[in-house]
Amino acid sequence: APAADEVRKRHSKNGLASATPYLDKGVVYAHFGHMGTAALKLSTGEVIWKKMFQYKPVHGTGSSPVVVEGMMIFNADGASEPVIAALDCRNGEVAWKTPRAQKVRKTFSFGTPLVLKIDGRTQVISQASGKVAAYDPRDGREIWKVRYGEGYSVVPRPVFANGLIYVATGFDRASLLAIRPEGALGDVTDTHVVFKESRYIPKTPSFVESGGFLYLVDDTGSLTCRDARSGEMKWREKIPGNFSSSPILIGDKLYLATEDGVVYVAEVSPQGSKIVFELEMEERIFASPAVVDDALFIRSEEHLWKIGK
Repeated sequence: APAADEVRKRHSKNGLASATPYLDKGVVYAHFGHMGTAALKLSTGEVIWKKMFQYKPVHGTGSSPVVVEGMMIFNADGASEPVIAALDCRNGEVAWKTPRAQKVRKTFSFGTPLVLKIDGRTQVISQASGKVAAYDPRDGREIWKVRYGEGYSVVPRPVFANGLIYVATGFDRASLLAIRPEGALGDVTDTHVVFKESRYIPKTPSFVESGGFLYLVDDTGSLTCRDARSGEMKWREKIPGNFSSSPILIGDKLYLATEDGVVYVAEVSPQGSKIVFELEMEERIFASPAVVDDALFIRSEEHLWKIGK
């Protein structure tokens, strides 16, 4: 178990269990970054295996894992020697770890990988400080990469739509990149970036796509709609509050939760937005809402809420 002083290194916005567990074939993979990972039977809670993967965190952990082709894959981008790594789902042993090999001043980031099938092969899209790259899940080999300078502390998850991968580049000034992954091999920074936008781009919340349009809320509450093929901004509205939680879109309703604990429901379209409902939860919210069986689940600082019919 980690020592008390190590636990205290986390950011004030971060918890000890920030990562989202992954459920696959009746097994729950609970990942706590440098504090360890466990696989448990969903039906009984029995621990199948536990594994400590050592690295030096900054602000604690934040990357959630993905499971693909028998591998539990996660980012381990800490204070030094950042890697992406895979544990064998059968026993928790390290199957591979691939150094980021990107020269940047600040190596720590907190992104979650995205699994895609591109050009007929499965690829794991993973962001780090200074770059986004695609990896082969079988052996961790880097397939292609796009560099974005000194962007670090990357949190938003990549989004795939319209044949493009959309990524935000992190602190200190975030940009939005649209990348065409088809045919990408090696360093494709100069050939496969379709557009780059730098106004009102989130550093922390992820974003959503619907009908060829991107909806983004930045950390200060600027809600924008952009054409997903060109990056052109269609409109901007200010939502009261600051945001770490990512919005979710259900139909034409966007659900947004502020750090102060107010949940807004905004009706959105390419023509504009309108707040149609707000709910004061009375506790800080940093986790993103989730929808299961027509119910909305929200994790606040001290409670888990289920809101349904």
